[in-house]
Amino acid sequence: MPPIYPDEAKRAGVEGTVMVQALVLEDGTVADCGVTQSVPALDDAANASVRQWIFKPALANNKPVAVWVAVRVRFGLQ
Repeated sequence: MPPIYPDEAKRAGVEGTVMVQALVLEDGTVADCGVTQSVPALDDAANASVRQWIFKPALANNKPVAVWVAVRVRFGLQ
């Protein structure tokens, strides 16, 4: 699911890429996340979007394991 572009950021012409670190659990859901590269007007939308995503879990010894992943969330005006 793409992030919801905040109306205020759209009106202000804010674009950019927010880097988010996400803790992906064994079932692929996101347990925790935080911004590591910020675009202040877009950070909350990036975090909210990543929290809803379902990832393919990482495997160790053929068993799903929780891992931290870096996620790039791009916002661009057409």
